[in-house]
Amino acid sequence: MLESALLIEEIVLDQMVSLLLQAAQIATSRGSQYVGLEDILFLMRKDKVKLVRLFRYLSIKDMKATLLRGTGIEDESVEDCGSNCEASIQPLEAKPQQTKRVKLCYDFLSSIDQTGELLSVFDDDFFDEIKYRRNLRVERMTVNMTESQYLKYFEARQASFANKARPTKFRDWLMRDNLVQLKPDAFAIEVLQYLAYETVAEIVDLALLVKQDAERQKLDPVSCFISSKMQNPDYPLFHLDPDVVTLTTPSSNAHEETLQTTADKSQVSPKAKRRKTDDGHCSPEITQPHRIRPEDIKEALRRYWTPSGPSSLFEKSECKSKLICI
Repeated sequence: MLESALLIEEIVLDQMVSLLLQAAQIATSRGSQYVGLEDILFLMRKDKVKLVRLFRYLSIKDMKATLLRGTGIEDESVEDCGSNCEASIQPLEAKPQQTKRVKLCYDFLSSIDQTGELLSVFDDDFFDEIKYRRNLRVERMTVNMTESQYLKYFEARQASFANKARPTKFRDWLMRDNLVQLKPDAFAIEVLQYLAYETVAEIVDLALLVKQDAERQKLDPVSCFISSKMQNPDYPLFHLDPDVVTLTTPSSNAHEETLQTTADKSQVSPKAKRRKTDDGHCSPEITQPHRIRPEDIKEALRRYWTPSGPSSLFEKSECKSKLICI
């Protein structure tokens, strides 16, 4: 859906500009004339999972640069292989002879780490559950695709924020409003490209969770225990076929919606093909994924920006400055 893609592009640009502004403040405080990789690492220091994911990505870039040097081919520093190749990388080893990107990260974290917690991300045998769930969702989505459908999906999946034909396209897109005085260096641009990719993935994850919550029945006895802040009267709780029934809001007749939902479920063949998941339960195969609509994205961000914690009931404003990628 074009509207969803345009909305995601707007959100990603706003998030990346906000991240670059915060990194520029850190660079200014340390007396640097440009935004470097160290400034972005400092902002990400509190999330160990995302640090590990970033280091695995940077190790791929270093590995590629080493291979290209061995063949006499010049490395294109702005080319991005996407985060899909992270799954095949083993946990990193913190050694001084590591190649330049990972070594730069290791040296900087060594200078600010007082407890050894930050350096542990190089040694831990880390299992990325979020990445695993994404791959599992992709497998379920593509298992019943035809050859032509999969080729289109494969081509679309190669899209990234790094343009090989126009290496400066991402930088121009990011700096088009000239809101940042300090310019990012080449390594910082690589990390920003990766974080933009991850921001899109995070938005999709959040929007899918919203759609999952929206499919629950109104008469579900557990739904009454959901926090009032997680309910938005402007967002429809049901997504029925528009050819069968018009979407209704939470203030509409719940009995009519429940009858229609029950009728839809009764039309499903009891012999529908089901597949067994890793936890031993059977679930129907996903043949046609539901599209993510703009209202799903807006509701996901509303929930993400809503204050949480013991004092959240006394906070009214949304924290829209909260970044998704760090």
